[in-house]
Amino acid sequence: MGFFKKNNEAEHIVGIVLRQNEGVGLLLKTNPQARDVVLADERRFPYSNSWENIVYDIDEVLFNIEEEHKIKIKKVIFFVYAHLVDRKTGLVKSTYLDKIKEIVKQNELESLGYIEYNDVLARYLGEKEQGPLTAIVVEIDTTAISAFIYKSGEVVFSETVSKTENLTADLEEIFVKSNKDTQLPARIIMYDSSDLEKESSQILTHNWPENLFIQLPKVEVMNPDELTEALAYEYKEQLYGANQTTQPKLPPVVVSEAPETEIKVDDSGAEAEDAIDEEADEAEAIEGFVIGKDIAKEVENEPVKEVPASFESKEESVREVTAVAGVSGLTSKFPRFSLPLEFLQSSSGKKKLIGGVLVVVILIGVIFSLFFFLHKAELTVLYQNQEITKTIRINGVKLEKSSNKVTEKTSIATTGKKDIGEKAKGDVTIYNASNEIKFQKGTKFKTADGLVFLLDQDVTADAAEDTGPSIIKSKTKASLTSAEIGPKYNIKNDVRLTIEEKLDSEPFALTTAAFTGGTLKEVRIASKEDYDTIDAAIQKKIKKSSSASIKKASGEKNVIGDLSEVTITDKTYSAEVVEQAESLSLEVSANVIFYSYAEEPLLDGIVEKLRDEIPEKYSLSKDNITYQIISGEKSDKNNSAELTVKATARPVLLVDKSSLVKSVKGKPLKSIKPIIRDEFNAAGYRVAFNSPLPLINSFLPFFTNNITLKVAPLP
Repeated sequence: MGFFKKNNEAEHIVGIVLRQNEGVGLLLKTNPQARDVVLADERRFPYSNSWENIVYDIDEVLFNIEEEHKIKIKKVIFFVYAHLVDRKTGLVKSTYLDKIKEIVKQNELESLGYIEYNDVLARYLGEKEQGPLTAIVVEIDTTAISAFIYKSGEVVFSETVSKTENLTADLEEIFVKSNKDTQLPARIIMYDSSDLEKESSQILTHNWPENLFIQLPKVEVMNPDELTEALAYEYKEQLYGANQTTQPKLPPVVVSEAPETEIKVDDSGAEAEDAIDEEADEAEAIEGFVIGKDIAKEVENEPVKEVPASFESKEESVREVTAVAGVSGLTSKFPRFSLPLEFLQSSSGKKKLIGGVLVVVILIGVIFSLFFFLHKAELTVLYQNQEITKTIRINGVKLEKSSNKVTEKTSIATTGKKDIGEKAKGDVTIYNASNEIKFQKGTKFKTADGLVFLLDQDVTADAAEDTGPSIIKSKTKASLTSAEIGPKYNIKNDVRLTIEEKLDSEPFALTTAAFTGGTLKEVRIASKEDYDTIDAAIQKKIKKSSSASIKKASGEKNVIGDLSEVTITDKTYSAEVVEQAESLSLEVSANVIFYSYAEEPLLDGIVEKLRDEIPEKYSLSKDNITYQIISGEKSDKNNSAELTVKATARPVLLVDKSSLVKSVKGKPLKSIKPIIRDEFNAAGYRVAFNSPLPLINSFLPFFTNNITLKVAPLP
C-alpha cells in the first residue's frame, strides 16, 4: 500500500509547507474515481513572529480556507525544509516538532506526517524525466542552505550550512566536504530564493576548484508553480501510485518525542510489517504523526526460471541489450545472428576453433556497433564572453529615398462664444429751449443709466418761442436705434435722454413710446484657440500615420527614422475663425519621405571600426553584431548619410574544431578539461550524451563523427 489508506470518497487534505520565516497552505482535493489529486487553493503566509506565533498564523490560514470553500479540514500533511530536520536522527528537531504537535492539537487535525521537501522534488523530477535523478538539489531558505547529491535517484551525500551573503562560498563549503567521497554531478537544481536567476549566474561564472566538477555544471531554477505541482504529485502518488500494492514510495515517517520508538521499513517489507504491528498503539498516541501505518506487505518471491546455457533455437539467436540498472526504456537492439547448432557442437577441433573465432568476431562486432551507433555526445566548449559595446560613426552610408502619402481627418467641439441679436428702435421728441440746432445722423442720445442710442438721420430742432414772460420749447420728432444689441435697450415710454455734449438744461429728448426689437443670443464660434487645438491634434495623427507608414516600410527595408520628413500638402478647415459653428473639422494630406540603407555594408563598416577591439584568439563576424542607430546626418550631394551607431559585438573564441575533436575523442571526461582549457583557451565545457548506457558515458566517443562540437559563451 501507499502512505495512505484507500478511500473511495473525495476529501480535502491541507498540506502545509514549513520554512524558517514563511509557510504555504495547500488545499488538496482527492478524486478517487479519476485517481487524481488537484490543487484547490494555495495561500502563502509570512510568520507574524517567527515560530513563536506560528500556531495562530496557521489557524488563521485554515480558518480562511474553510470559510471560503465551505468545508471542514480534518487531515494535514507537512512538507518541511531540510534544515528543520536533525540529519542524524532523521526526525524533526524538537523545537519545531513541539510547534507542529501544537498546530495539530489546537486545530483538531489528524496528522498524516511529514515529508522532506527535497525528496518530494527528486521523485517528481524522476517521474517527469522518466529516469532516476542524478543531480545536486540545492534548497535555499532565509537562514540556511542545504545541498543533496542524488545519483540514480538515491541521496549519496547531504549537508546543511548557515546562509551567508556569498552563495557560491556556502556551496563550495558543502561541495568540498562531499568531494572526498563522491564525484559531483554536473547538474544543479535550485529552488526557493529571492533572486535565483542572479544566483544561478553566479554559480556558472564562479571559479570552482578543479577537483569538484568534471565539467562546468548546468544550473536549473525551479519556479513556484513547479514546486507546488511536485507537492500535489507526491500526495497523489502516495494515495493512488502504481506501486502501492508492493512497497511504499517513501520510508514511513514517525514524529516522536522518543526516538527509540521510531518505526522503519527495510527492503524486505516483512520486518517492517511486524514492527508496525508491535508499535501501532504507541504510534497512534503521538498526535497522528505516523505515515504509512499500513504500508508494509510481504511480496511473495517469484520462482527464478533457469535458462539453459545452450542456444534455444536451431534457427536463430537474438542478442538484445536489455535495461541496465538505473536506466529504463532501453529498447535498442543489435542485428540478429543465426548459426546452426550442429556447427558449434561438431567434434572437430578445427570447427570448434572456427566457431570460437566467429564468437569473438561477433562480440567484436557487437562492441563496435555499441560504440559506433549508440555512443554519441554533444560537446559544448564554453568561453568567456568578451562583449564589446562602443558608439561609432560610419560615413558614406548609401541611402534609398522613398515616399508615401497619408491623409488624416479630425474634429473637435468649438469653444469660442459670440453674442448675436437685434438692436432696439423707437421714436423720441427733442425739446429745444434755445436757438435752432442741427443734429447730424449718428448723434448719441444717452439714458440716465448709460444706455446709448444713435440718431437714425439728420434732424433740425426748431428754435424756441420767446413770449416775453416765458419761453416755449420747440418739439421735434426723431427716430433712434440702440448702439448695441440686446433686450435691455427696449426702454419704456417717457424716458428722458440727454444729447451728447449738451448740458441737461439744453436740448433733451423723451421717448414717445416703448422701444422694441432689441434681442440677444449667445452662440458658439470657431476661435483662434480652437484652430491651435485642432492643429496640434492633426499633427499627432499625421505623426502616428507617418510612423506606421515608416514601420511598415521598415519590415521590408532598414529605415533611418531620424532622417524621415513629413510635408503637409493640403489642409482644409470646416469653418473660419469667429464663424458660427458647433464643431470644427480639419482634413490634412501629407507626404512622408523616408530613407533606407543596405545592412550588409553598414555591418562591414562596424566590423572594420571594431577590429582593434577584438581580443586575441577571438574572431568577429557580422552575425555576432547588434546595433542601434542613434542619429544620422544626410548629405544631398551623393545621397548618403553619416550615421552614429551604438554597436554591441560578441566575438567568438577561435577553435579548430577538427583538431579539438581529434584531441579529446575516446578520452575520459576527467582528462579533457586541461586539454580544452590549456590547448584551446576555453573557460569550460559541457557534455550531453545521447546514449542509453550510463556505463559508457564516462568517456567521449571514439569516433569523431559521433561527437557534435559546439562553441558557446558562458551563460
